[in-house]
Parts: sequence; structure tokens; C-alpha cells
Amino acid sequence: MSERRRRRYAFALALSAAAVIAYVYARGVELPNLAKREALHARIIENEARSPYNYRVLVPFLVEGIARAADQLGASPKLARAAAYSLVDFVALALFFFATYRFLTRIHPHGRSLIGLTTIAALLPLSLRDHYYQPWSLVEMAIFAEAFTAAYDRNYWSMLALTLVGSLNRATGVYVPVIYFLGGVEWSDMRQRFFLRNVWHLAMVGVGVVGSAGVALGLRWLRGAKPSVHDPANLLAINLEPVFLAQAALHLLLFGGALWFAAWRARNMAHPFFKRMAWLVPLYGLPVLVFGVWKEVRLLAPLYPILVGFAIYWLKEFLPEPERANRVQP
Repeated sequence: MSERRRRRYAFALALSAAAVIAYVYARGVELPNLAKREALHARIIENEARSPYNYRVLVPFLVEGIARAADQLGASPKLARAAAYSLVDFVALALFFFATYRFLTRIHPHGRSLIGLTTIAALLPLSLRDHYYQPWSLVEMAIFAEAFTAAYDRNYWSMLALTLVGSLNRATGVYVPVIYFLGGVEWSDMRQRFFLRNVWHLAMVGVGVVGSAGVALGLRWLRGAKPSVHDPANLLAINLEPVFLAQAALHLLLFGGALWFAAWRARNMAHPFFKRMAWLVPLYGLPVLVFGVWKEVRLLAPLYPILVGFAIYWLKEFLPEPERANRVQP
């Protein structure tokens, strides 16, 4: 099968999975909570929401623009917004799945990458619960998946664009240059030509971090200071309640399922890129522990491509050696 046909098949699979999950998400989360979602959406648009929601402007304003355009055509604004959110969900999920496939095929063969894609699609629905309005999370997943590819390819311009868009979506956009740093800087070989290349990449990472900080500070300057929804002390008290702690443990176990075991077994045989990217887990996980609700494993979903990327190596014990991967280590 040609590479072009393989990509078409993967894209069709990504669309199918995205359509099913977006539909289930709309039926299970968005429509039952439509009134509350409308209220929070309106507060963000009117600059009256609490922090951090008030500064996550990308998706709400995009949806508002679509809804107002539909209103000009005679559609109900409320229904138009609901439909626009579902559309954004579908597009974000499709981009996430296909971007994850593209990233995995940088290192893994096509067949194993498809197994990784379908595994994520099977596990992801667990993450899309325990909330009523988190539209930026699906977009964040797509941005991270593209960021992994940009880091592997050492594509600075993609990194910068993803950083700026990601920072309008959530403060976690600052992790895009961190991903670029972990993936693009080669510390193992400091010969002259590698040293100069590393200095260049470090400079580009610095530009990305400054750009993300500029977006965050600009949003706070434009929209003003807002009181926070939670403080870390209250969140910790909630997370440590026995019922919520048990739910968090169960959800974390189900979030990865057998992938946890497979990734651990494959930790020594993985590509150096995955080993470097493993440092993202504590860097990303620590703020989740401090500022997140632990049972909401949705917060960890952007890390699925790395978890699956490790776990796929375990398949070598069960599957014959397939075709060679599309690329070798840069």
C-alpha cells in the first residue's frame, strides 16, 4: 500500500472516531448541561468569568463568531452555539487523532501507529466526563499532538505558531516550547556542530516561552484581574476526600489500562525521543496535582501520544517485525 493511501485510511479512521466521540460527548455532557454552559460561555464573552476561565478565550470567541454568523442566516443563537461547540469538538478530535498518527509514524511503522490511534480512541471517552464546560481541553490535545511532531522535526515556526494559539486556548500553551526543548536539544553529543545547534534551539525555546508569557500577560491586561475559581488549599482538601481519592485512583488506572504496563515494560527499548519526552510527565503532572481536580483525568489526555508511543514497543513481543518506520532518529 502506498504512503498516500495509508494516510487516507488513517485520516478516515480519525474522522470516524472523532465523529462518534463528539456525538457521545454532546449527548452525555453538552446537551444535559446546556443552560450552565450557556451561562459560563456568556460570562467569558462579557469578561465576567472567574480566573482561569476568563482568559481561555480561543474556543468561546470562535464559537461566538460562528453563532453570530449563523444568527445572520436566521438560526437560533442558542442552538447555533450548541452546534458550533459540537463542530469545534469534532474538528479538534479529528486533528488530535490524525496528528497523533502522524507523530507516531515518525518513529513507528504504519500498522503499529494505527493500533496506537485506535487504542487512544477506545480509552479517551473516560476522560470526557466529570465536567460540564471544558471546551479548550479537546483543542489542547490537538495542539500537544502537533507539538510532538514539531519537536521531532525541529520545526521552529510550527512550534511558535502552536505556542501562540495554545496560549490563547489555555495557559498550558507554555508547554509547547518545553516539548520543543525536550525533543530538539541533543545533550548526549556536544561536539561543535551539535553545540551550536543546541544553542539555536535553546534560543528558539526562549522566544516561545516569552511569546506564551506575552499572550498570558496581554490577556490579563486586556481583560483585567479576576478572582480565582479555586485555590490550591481548597482543591487539595477536595482531592483528599476519600470518595474523590478513590475515584481518582480508579480513573487513573482506567485512563491508561494496559498501556501503563506496556509502557513500563518498553521503557528501555524506546526511541531516544520518547525517553527525552518522558520528562514532560512530571513537568506537566506537577501543576495538575496542585491546580487540578485529580479525578478529572481529562487533564492528562494531552500525554496520550507519549504513553502510546512507549507502549507500542511492547507489541514487538506479539507481532512479527513489520515494515520499517517512515523516519529514523534525526
